[in-house]
Amino acid sequence: VIGGASPIDMAEFSPDGSLVLTANQDGTARIASATTGEELFVLRGHTDIVWTARFGPDGKSVVTASEDGTSRLWVGTTGTELRGHVRPVLSAAFSPNGELALTSSVDETARIWDAGTGEELATLRGDESSFGWFQMWTASWSRDAERVVTAQEPGAVRIWDADAEEDLGKQCCFNEGWPAGSAEFSPDGSQVLVVYEEGGKGTARLWQLSAGDEEQELHAFDQGNVHLAGFSPGG
Repeated sequence: VIGGASPIDMAEFSPDGSLVLTANQDGTARIASATTGEELFVLRGHTDIVWTARFGPDGKSVVTASEDGTSRLWVGTTGTELRGHVRPVLSAAFSPNGELALTSSVDETARIWDAGTGEELATLRGDESSFGWFQMWTASWSRDAERVVTAQEPGAVRIWDADAEEDLGKQCCFNEGWPAGSAEFSPDGSQVLVVYEEGGKGTARLWQLSAGDEEQELHAFDQGNVHLAGFSPGG
């Protein structure tokens, strides 16, 4: 049983489906066999809750994000600490080719890192507040790694050119609710799926991006209470 008695914040399969990776509130990430459930590796190094843990496309590397204000790149059980954020890190993900890593934080920024060296390459600075409340909930890559979409309180979803760190990303997907869970591109990059908090519950909305300045809302998924949403690999 992976994770023991520690609450688990997220879990995902490795790209080949043979392993399961979890992010745990005891400050670890854990890897187990997907067929037997046997725990194989424990990634130790964070000093607080691990909110996110994700495999790289090779299935051998892992990136983690933690309440301790750091993210780590792991090869085996050795972690390289990524320092730059000044408040808890909420999400982390490799670029599709595994060469870059992307993190988002309560410090109102998303950051792009060289996944080989751990060097910070770009800082995407979102809407600022004097109180530090406008946390960057999530940041996700487009499949070609040329764009990033971020979701931030108090209502800003922005699309960034990954190599244009000085420019504030284009705001899109405007809605009365606050982005409060996930935002990601469709596999072909033409749509964005966002989870919002609206009237005390979560909804997901699908947006069609256009070549101009406007985007179109295609569908709202508002049955029950949505916390996370994503596309299938084929879109």
